[in-house]
Amino acid sequence: MMWRLILPALAHVLFAAHCYFHGLYAFIALPAMLLSGLLIRHRAIPWVQCVALLTFAAEWLRTTWVLVEMRRLYGMPYTTATIILVSVALLTGISAFMPLSRRLRQWYEAA
Repeated sequence: MMWRLILPALAHVLFAAHCYFHGLYAFIALPAMLLSGLLIRHRAIPWVQCVALLTFAAEWLRTTWVLVEMRRLYGMPYTTATIILVSVALLTGISAFMPLSRRLRQWYEAA
């Protein structure tokens, strides 16, 4: 059962690393709290996780856009960075729906 939470946990860790890389130290607490929130059995947790991870995916797409535009402006290659960041955004977006799976919802609502 808990293996279904690996993808959302990875998405939270990647977003915390993203915040750390950009110097947003105050925002590192948000994915850390949400990561620990995955273990709290409450019926609202799957929806909170879904909204948070979709927001993180949108931030990854925004970061991709900013990076591509900056690299284009300076005439630098941007294809590899685009592929990597879009892949991370897709991973985060897909992981947003993992807590909404039938088995995990049953596990969260059993408390």
